[in-house]
Amino acid sequence: MYSVQLELIHPRDDFDSACDIYHRCRAVGLTIRGLPDCLIAAMVARCELAVLHNDRDFAQMAAVIGFAEAPGSLVVT
Repeated sequence: MYSVQLELIHPRDDFDSACDIYHRCRAVGLTIRGLPDCLIAAMVARCELAVLHNDRDFAQMAAVIGFAEAPGSLVVT
């Protein structure tokens, strides 16, 4: 049986963090294709969770801001 952890958006913190993540990625030459991905990454970083993904944007953001990636996530080479 799986347990599910539900996290809510903290509008004041998470939206500002999402914009910061987008700008930090742009500063090192990476273009994130969607701001919703940045919002998810901001929540993952705030909650200190790992994200399971199959998306190069998450792999790039993880390299820039350092959130955890779950085993089985896409590996960008």
